[in-house]
Amino acid sequence: MSSESAHRGIPQSAFTWLWLSLLAVIPCFWHPVLLAGDLSSHVYNAWLRQTLAETAIPGLEVVPRFTNVAFDFLLSFMLPLVGPRLLASVAGAIAVLCFFWGSWAFIHALTKRSPFAVFPCLLMFSYGWVFNSGFMNYYLSLAFAFMALALLVGIAPLPRFLALFPVCLCLLSHPLGFAWLLGGGLFLYSHFHAPRSLHFSLTGLFFVLLVLMACLLPFSGYDYLWSYYPKWRLNGLDQITLGSSYLPVVFILFLGGGLFFFHSHKSTLRASFLQLFESPLLWLYVLLVAVCLSQPSLLDTGLHQAPLGFIVERLSLISGILFCGLLCQFVANRFFLLFSACLSLFFFGLLYRDTCALSKLEAEARALLLTLPRHSRVVSSLQYRPGYSRLHFAGHLIDQASLGHVYSYSNYEASTGQFLLRASAPNPIVIASHKDAVALETGDYVVKAAESPLHQLFHDPVSNTLKLRTLHTGQRVP
Repeated sequence: MSSESAHRGIPQSAFTWLWLSLLAVIPCFWHPVLLAGDLSSHVYNAWLRQTLAETAIPGLEVVPRFTNVAFDFLLSFMLPLVGPRLLASVAGAIAVLCFFWGSWAFIHALTKRSPFAVFPCLLMFSYGWVFNSGFMNYYLSLAFAFMALALLVGIAPLPRFLALFPVCLCLLSHPLGFAWLLGGGLFLYSHFHAPRSLHFSLTGLFFVLLVLMACLLPFSGYDYLWSYYPKWRLNGLDQITLGSSYLPVVFILFLGGGLFFFHSHKSTLRASFLQLFESPLLWLYVLLVAVCLSQPSLLDTGLHQAPLGFIVERLSLISGILFCGLLCQFVANRFFLLFSACLSLFFFGLLYRDTCALSKLEAEARALLLTLPRHSRVVSSLQYRPGYSRLHFAGHLIDQASLGHVYSYSNYEASTGQFLLRASAPNPIVIASHKDAVALETGDYVVKAAESPLHQLFHDPVSNTLKLRTLHTGQRVP
C-alpha cells in the first residue's frame, strides 16, 4: 500500500479533526448533566472514593484492580479539575472521542478507504445502547481494542509496536473488550497471513469453536441466563434501536445500505459479491452475530458476588461497527454521506427527546433530595420505560442527583467486588451485600435497624410526579 493511499482515510487538516470531534461530543453537553444509565453510578463512586481518601469509612475500602477500572481512573483524575456536576459530560465526551476515532482507524485499516462517508453512522453507534446503558469501562475497552487492531493491521507510517499501548489500556478497561481484541486479532492474523484457499476453512474452524462452547456451557457448572432481548435482533443494528420510535432509522439504514450497494455495483454485481464474500469484515460480522446467537447474556463464574451481565447485548456493538465498515467498503460515496447524515439527524432528534425527559426527571429528583437532611440514606425505585424503550437503569440517576448531599444507599458497585470501591462489611454509606442490592431493586427488602430511617424516591402514577417516603425498621421497601 502506498503512503498516499495509507493516509487517505485520515483527516488531513486540523480543522477537519476539530469539527468532527466537536460534532461527536455535542450530545454529551446538550443537557446540564449527562445521564447515560450506569454512568451516574460511576460518577457517584468516583465522588465516594474521593470522600474515602479524606475520611476513613469503616466497611468501605478502595482495592487494587487490573481490569474494569480505566474509566474510573479517568473520573478520579477529572473530578478535582471539573467538579462533580460536569464530570459525567467531560469524561463521557473523552470516551466518545476515543471510541469514534478508534472505530474510524479500525475501519480505515481494514478497508483502506476513508470512513468519512459513514461518519454519521459511526456517530449513531457511538451513542448506541452500550453508551446509553453507561457501560463505560467496556465502551472504552472496545475503543482501545479498535485502536490496537488498526495498528496491528497496519496504518502507515505508524509502527506496529505502538499497539502495545492501547492493548494495555484495553485490558485495564474491561475483560470482555480484551477478549474481542484477542479473538478479532487472531481471526485477522489468520486471514491476512494464511493462503486464500484456507480462509473459508479457518472461518469454519471459528464456527466449530463457537458451537463447541455452546454445547459445553451446560456442563461448565456456571449459572447462566439467556438474553431477554430477541436473539435475531442482536445483529449490531439493535445498538441504535433504543425504542420503538427508532425502528424506522434501523429499517431505512438497512434498506438504504442494500439499495446503495446494488446501485453502486450494478455493472459489476458478480465481482462485487465475490469481493464481499472475501472481505474479513463480513466474516467477522457473521461470527459476532453467531456469538450473540449462541452465548448467554449473563454468566456467573463465582469469582465475584455479582455475575457478568448483558454479555451478548454488549458484544453486538462490535457488530454495529463492522456493519459500518462494510458500508464504508462497498457503498460509501457522497450521496450515502448525505443519506446517512439525514438519518442521523432523525436519530439524534429522538435521542434528545428521550434524554430530555431523563434530564427533567433528574432535576426533579435533585430538588426533592435537597429537602432531606445531609447524609441521609436514599434508595430509588425509578423506572423509565415510555412505551417500548431500551433506556435502562433510570434508577441510577439518583446517584448524580444525590452528589454531595445524601448517600445513594442502594448503589450496587461496592457490593459486587468488580470495581475499585468494595464494601467489606455493613456500613452507613452503601449496601454491602449484592443480594440485598438486588432485593432493593425488586421490592423484596426489609429495612434493618442500623439503616433506619431509609428514604425512598419513587414515581407517583396518580400525580405523575416524584415523591419521597420514609421507611423505618421492619418495613418492606416497595
